[in-house]
Amino acid sequence: MPTQIHVECYAGQRGDEEPRAFYLDHRRIDVMAVIERWRDPRYRCFKVQAYDGETYTLCHDEHSGHWEME
Repeated sequence: MPTQIHVECYAGQRGDEEPRAFYLDHRRIDVMAVIERWRDPRYRCFKVQAYDGETYTLCHDEHSGHWEME
């Protein structure tokens, strides 16, 4: 089951928002790089490399505005 999270974003040159940091268990995790991005009918998803050395998949539900981590 996906975990709903709070994500801080940055709008790039094209205006598309990308995750720059997110909060997991009250801990801020900064994103080092977006490795991959994709869309499906409901979500925009990002596979990110974080400064904590882990890789995460973050998905933005464009209908509700919520972010989830898979």
